[in-house]
Amino acid sequence: SKQIDVSYFAAGIMAHLAAEGNHAWTNCEVPRSIILQELGEVVISWDPPEGEMVAYRSFYPFISLLACNDAPQVQLWAVWAIHHVCTKNPQRYCPMLEVEQGSAMLNSMWADTSVDPRVREICGHIRSLLGTYGGIAVHRKSNHPSAR
Repeated sequence: SKQIDVSYFAAGIMAHLAAEGNHAWTNCEVPRSIILQELGEVVISWDPPEGEMVAYRSFYPFISLLACNDAPQVQLWAVWAIHHVCTKNPQRYCPMLEVEQGSAMLNSMWADTSVDPRVREICGHIRSLLGTYGGIAVHRKSNHPSAR
């Protein structure tokens, strides 16, 4: 959809469904692999919206998506969503991300070279926001070149 809010919410639903794994897709007309491919394509096609388009009370639903190691497209949607809200309202969302331990998971993903490069790039942007607004000690000891 050209309207990012509609596309965003539809992609979020698909990300949560796809996160259930291949076993949950046995009776579906559209294979999970096709859904994942389209999910990745739509997320990378988005331009960041001007203003806030959503408000969250918790990042816990996103944290489970970050753990979806067999589907980088699911992780991509989750980090895009986290980055969006942290960019638009960092004073609210950066501390929340830390309290809910999302920052630790993002740090691990950022440092892990097996994670999709697009996901790692967005994790790096979120880390920068956390360093500015989250009041955290961003973990600098990693194998990532920019941490040296």
